[in-house]
Amino acid sequence: MKRKILLIGAIICIFQFFYLPLGSAKRLMPEYIFKAPPMNYYFRLKGVIFSFTSPAGVKGIGQVAAQLLYMRLLKRGVFEELISEIERGEISQEEQLRIAKERGYDLIINGKVLCCFDGRPMFSTRATEEFKVFDVKNGNLLWHAMAVGISEPIEEKDYIFYRRKAKSSLSIEQLMEINAEKFINLLLYESPEVAPMTKDMKMVEAGFHFITIKDYERAMLYFKEALKINPQNPYAYLNLGYIYQNTGRPKAAEKMYKRVLEINPADIIRDSTDPTVVGMRLVDLAKRNLQELKLK
Repeated sequence: MKRKILLIGAIICIFQFFYLPLGSAKRLMPEYIFKAPPMNYYFRLKGVIFSFTSPAGVKGIGQVAAQLLYMRLLKRGVFEELISEIERGEISQEEQLRIAKERGYDLIINGKVLCCFDGRPMFSTRATEEFKVFDVKNGNLLWHAMAVGISEPIEEKDYIFYRRKAKSSLSIEQLMEINAEKFINLLLYESPEVAPMTKDMKMVEAGFHFITIKDYERAMLYFKEALKINPQNPYAYLNLGYIYQNTGRPKAAEKMYKRVLEINPADIIRDSTDPTVVGMRLVDLAKRNLQELKLK
């Protein structure tokens, strides 16, 4: 089964800079809305991570998800001090706040495994998680994100025996590690309100609109105009690669994706028609699309 090629647009401001009461957070926040305080805010604070909530019928997976996130947070050095209370198991939000206040923590990190399915080796594996950061002092929700991980088994060509062989999809734990990395990328990424949208990004945004309605010719005009303004715009190259890949021009698509790798942007995908790549780096997506071209 061919994997769906990603469509992405320019970075759109999908952040909301206000606090939500605990009771209203889930009701008011759409699935792919993200909130973040100023960059570097966390480095001065003492954080604590609790076990995630597990879905029905998959006991203990919440602790696994929390432990994987904990190890990633330590590796990336997100907090000046981060303590694990995961071994307490799945306890209520109220109990987490009580413990955090007693022990002098500043922030609570918790979450929920919404669904997971291990389809190895022949079927897809899925892991959807919700991540939250709370202010211990007032109980407010500071940050909220959802990460969706899907891994499909891939057919590889065997040129020695002239046959195809199946490559297993990733495990649930591997997808959770990827989800954790995406969450951290989003958590640390600078606010899009720091700088206004540039002219070349406005062209990219217009081009992406025409991609969504499959008017590829008009979309290409806008992406090429963006490159006239800024020859180093990675979004224009990535979207041109998508158009070429889906209109039977694999060589041209490969060239566009390689330009993204040459530019090597640090940009993180914040908004996409494919929720599985939110939080990925642009260069990682370009690499993935190049790999898909090679498998065809």
